[in-house]
Amino acid sequence: MGRKDKRARTRSSGDVLAQITGRDIAMLRLIDKHRLVNGQQLWAALAGNAHPRAFAYRLATLFHAGVLDRPPAQFRGGQPARPYVYAVGPRGRQELDRLDSIARTGKRDIHAENKRLKLHFIEHETAVTEVTLAFQLATERQGWTCEFALDDEIPAATGLPPVVNITFMDDVKEPVPLRPDAHVVIDAGEGARRAYFFEVDLGTEPQIRWNLRTSSILRKTIAYWQLSFWHPRPVDGVIFLTTTPQRLANMIDVVRRVDPKSKGSHFFHFALLDQCRIENHSGIFYEPLFRSAKIRYDNPRPLFLDTCPKCNQLIDTANEPHEILNAEPRLELAPATPPLPAVLPDDESVYAHTNCPGTTNCTNNNPTKEENAA
Repeated sequence: MGRKDKRARTRSSGDVLAQITGRDIAMLRLIDKHRLVNGQQLWAALAGNAHPRAFAYRLATLFHAGVLDRPPAQFRGGQPARPYVYAVGPRGRQELDRLDSIARTGKRDIHAENKRLKLHFIEHETAVTEVTLAFQLATERQGWTCEFALDDEIPAATGLPPVVNITFMDDVKEPVPLRPDAHVVIDAGEGARRAYFFEVDLGTEPQIRWNLRTSSILRKTIAYWQLSFWHPRPVDGVIFLTTTPQRLANMIDVVRRVDPKSKGSHFFHFALLDQCRIENHSGIFYEPLFRSAKIRYDNPRPLFLDTCPKCNQLIDTANEPHEILNAEPRLELAPATPPLPAVLPDDESVYAHTNCPGTTNCTNNNPTKEENAA
């Protein structure tokens, strides 16, 4: 009736009875997979044509009915209001167990588990959820399919061991742990399939530590460098997403220092979290948002590159000289040089390497067979 809701924000009132619908089950499945999802992310993924206020009211109803839960550590005094972060509640867990025919022995206090979650963990998990949902929406926009694996699903999906033996560095004698934040497989059809590991960095993890027994960007980089030598590779690359341009540049520098040849690699991609959010999902694949760790590839480039029709190698127009074959007259451009719209062809531009000698050599810096197959 328009009166202020004075019920507690983190403790379910228990005075609400809610009949769980098919849309509620889809919501529970999404939250259960990602562990923590905020209200805006749920709205973007599942709302459809629902009214925003009706959707928010339904979330509040499910919370006070015990279907969903709100970890209390998310609320910070003196901070601006933010979307509520939701986890699966006690009744929601019972419903999922019933649907999956899971019989649990012993008592499990779901609310106590959510209550123990710390603020940094909540922020990190919701950031991972933001990125994975953004990639999922971008994939659906293209009419493609994608599959995600998170947490304990990653070893089963990729065969990745919990620790990686380092052979390319003589001074690393012990296996290095590796636990990616997410694994995504994007299938564009006709054999175009790419797989990536995600690493979401909120600016709190040290870049370098004096030993490899504690987590750091350096330890993760060493483990991923070892994966780049595997045949076949478990993924086509690893995508690091971080908070500031300065931290992004420092992470690229760490990758180049780990490389025995100090040249870096296209196996590593770096982007800012703010550019890979749900509201920006339409340009994730084809806008210049990602930077490669390869030396001399310093301009942001798209994640999905075009293929040169002359040599069938990937062409990076942001960092390599290139030409537009179907322009009249033919245009030769320097890296990251946008042509005037008036001289562009009416059809989609066809890019090629400038003075490309053919199928054996190319101005593209030694792309891998996996990149060409993708």
